[in-house]
Amino acid sequence: MGYTLTTERNEMDNIELKIDRDFENLIYPLSDDEIGRLTASLKDEGCREPLIVWNGVIVDGHNRHRICTNHDIPFKVAEKDFEDKEAAIQWMIRNQLGRRNLSPQQRVRLAKRLKVTIQAKAKSNQKAAGGDKKAVQSEMIEAVNTQDEIAKTAGVSTGTVAKHDYVEKHAEPEIVEALDKGVDEDGKKMTVNRAYNETKAKIDPPKPKPEIKCTYMKVDKLGDYELKKIAEYAIELLKSNDAHNVTGVQRHLRLLKEYLVA
Repeated sequence: MGYTLTTERNEMDNIELKIDRDFENLIYPLSDDEIGRLTASLKDEGCREPLIVWNGVIVDGHNRHRICTNHDIPFKVAEKDFEDKEAAIQWMIRNQLGRRNLSPQQRVRLAKRLKVTIQAKAKSNQKAAGGDKKAVQSEMIEAVNTQDEIAKTAGVSTGTVAKHDYVEKHAEPEIVEALDKGVDEDGKKMTVNRAYNETKAKIDPPKPKPEIKCTYMKVDKLGDYELKKIAEYAIELLKSNDAHNVTGVQRHLRLLKEYLVA
């Protein structure tokens, strides 16, 4: 399925390429800065790479097409043949994963979309073949049906996929939307880790730690339980990083030292 019928077109030709919303929704929007840099490049150097189309529908080059159309910049078009729409979607996803500088959450989302597309195509082929699995082409029964496989396709860790799954299943809609966009409503960066931590905190908030009361009894009267509490309390004071706790830490460590050297 190579490129064929490359022709040069521009707005003056009165040839309008078609936009399929399913295809366009697979393309993550560029930031204002990215749009500015791409526009400047197209104006200075022209559109060097052809737009890829299938039956007149753009499958690669949506942003370049929009900019070239708005600024009357000539562009070339290369036709590509696909078996059907799902095959075109698979190609688009693999093409993006292979060359775009996407965030981890965007890569996971695309890998999951690819999984659904492949599985749907496999089921369709099985049905068309009368349920004979041997008749299904091996490339169409490839399944990305585990977190490991999705992680491999997306180029991220399995932990990232697991956290993404958790967010999709449990998070509030605004968090899911922010994760998909990469920023929250305040413009702050939304990562998989942040979305996961905020969601988990709402569902399973950390239990408050009981306050440890310190009693300065004689060292020889301290049992294992008291010593454990002293050690835990000293560690908590150290973690708090508060200046006024320094004295408390020193006292508790001194108690432990006296016990250990006794």
